[in-house]
Amino acid sequence: MSQKNSFTIALALLLSFSAQKAATQRQSLNNFKNGDLYWADATLQTLQKAVAQKHQIFREHEAKSQYLSLYQTFTHYICLKVDEKTTPEKLAEARADLNNQMPFETFVSKYQPSISSRDLLVTKKVRINDDGQTLIVVRETPLRHEKGVFIVTHNPTFLAKQAVKETWLVEEADADVRQIRAFFFTDDFIAQKLPPQYAQQIEYANIMLDTAASVFLPRCEVSGINALQGRKGSAVAQLMAWITEKKKTDVLQYWAEDIDFQRLLKAATTEALHYGGSNEILEYYVQEYLSPKMALQLKRSRRLLNEQSNREHLLHIANLAAKTGDWAVFIRAQMAVLWLRREAAEDSKAWHQRSTYIRELEAMGLDVSKFITGLGLEFHQSPKNHIFIDDKKMPALIREAKDSEAWAEKLLETIGSDALDWHNRVLAYNVFREYVRELPKAAMRTIWLEKLRQATQFFPTPLAERLELED
Repeated sequence: MSQKNSFTIALALLLSFSAQKAATQRQSLNNFKNGDLYWADATLQTLQKAVAQKHQIFREHEAKSQYLSLYQTFTHYICLKVDEKTTPEKLAEARADLNNQMPFETFVSKYQPSISSRDLLVTKKVRINDDGQTLIVVRETPLRHEKGVFIVTHNPTFLAKQAVKETWLVEEADADVRQIRAFFFTDDFIAQKLPPQYAQQIEYANIMLDTAASVFLPRCEVSGINALQGRKGSAVAQLMAWITEKKKTDVLQYWAEDIDFQRLLKAATTEALHYGGSNEILEYYVQEYLSPKMALQLKRSRRLLNEQSNREHLLHIANLAAKTGDWAVFIRAQMAVLWLRREAAEDSKAWHQRSTYIRELEAMGLDVSKFITGLGLEFHQSPKNHIFIDDKKMPALIREAKDSEAWAEKLLETIGSDALDWHNRVLAYNVFREYVRELPKAAMRTIWLEKLRQATQFFPTPLAERLELED
């Protein structure tokens, strides 16, 4: 088949398929009887049953929840660069002094680094890079709108080393690098047991998410949105060519009884399940004529290069997972697009300009404040598939929740909890401060900021001096 003919088939399939897909999707989208929710009533009922089962599991584990905070401490930071005052030779001398653990004040007085910051809160985490190497990342916990600095070390002994008071961690660099970055620890690393209420929030989130699950299959392939005709000579390609030709003379409802169609569809499905090469058209017909579970497996076997298209793909996965009762895949696909706004014109009147799917999570029966807060807490040795929602994304979820004020009050309790570690308290502060900033009424912002002053009154001075407590 020539390249031109392949393109013609792909284009014909795409145009004819789009109308069919839109009609099918309208059946699964909101029928507007349940307000402005994305998922239809029947879908929500299935999801509510799954959530109820997860709640039972949580009740059995709730009292056993135990987690440690991240290891954390306070540190000073310096950055010394080659400039008119610092020659390459002086930079090499400075590196030697750091490796010899020169006292902080002596170093700053001698070299006058271009950047010198004091009393930063930092955490220590393990990260595995693309080459499978274990890295230890020491990262500042920045306050809202601060960038934060970090240093990575490949030294495996540093992971277990907590006694670091009055020592330097120097950034590893090649000899020709024209700057030095380093942390000077003013105290040892410590991790503390998280209070029961916060440990339970993490446990709740982990149970709801099923940390052993993932959206995409391990052998998932990455493809463009135009891979519709299938690989040359493949069973998928034969099916695509048959569909294109048949659409000229036949109508869809008769295909279920067509022996050739059934034979080609089953062959293409078997091939795609074992060797890849699936596409959206194949998945549509598998869902309609074979099995929604097979269609879900096919969709999970590929992800798209284009971000917007991949988000739509994730919503399709969530839809099929909901229909087939696969909660673990559903919730992860839904969380992956939690901030995606629907853009379909048919849904715009019901959407009310929301920017998140938090109301959908509420309608499923999830305790959203416990669930999302549990995903916003950081802890030691988190599971590989744990989802962490950073403090920049959470304010929109709180703002669009049904009981946002009650959620905000819980955040204030977190900020003011002297039993909780400083890192998580700062994260909670960042979320709350951004939430308040976007409140439309000045009077309400004033009230909340006064409550924030009370919650942060015992913050250590290095942190307290950088808080934003005015409107």
